[in-house]
Amino acid sequence: TPKPSSAASDVYKRQPLGEEVVGRLQQALAARNYYQGTIDGVVGEKTEEAIFLFQMDCELPLTGSINSQILQRLDIRPPLWLSE
Repeated sequence: TPKPSSAASDVYKRQPLGEEVVGRLQQALAARNYYQGTIDGVVGEKTEEAIFLFQMDCELPLTGSINSQILQRLDIRPPLWLSE
């Protein structure tokens, strides 16, 4: 049986650039001391926590998920398929 997963991680699995975008996000968050996990291109608990903390510090909406706003704040160009 397939494992349940969040809608956000499903989007990244379906998109060819998803793993690359997540890896770049993890690197950017690690450089700012928000993320201490493995740079593996996979959205897991540590990545979601780092996103949440970064959003909190930047006074962004607290979603804990990747969106174009957080990518832009980290100087990562959002892929065209990523919605606001």
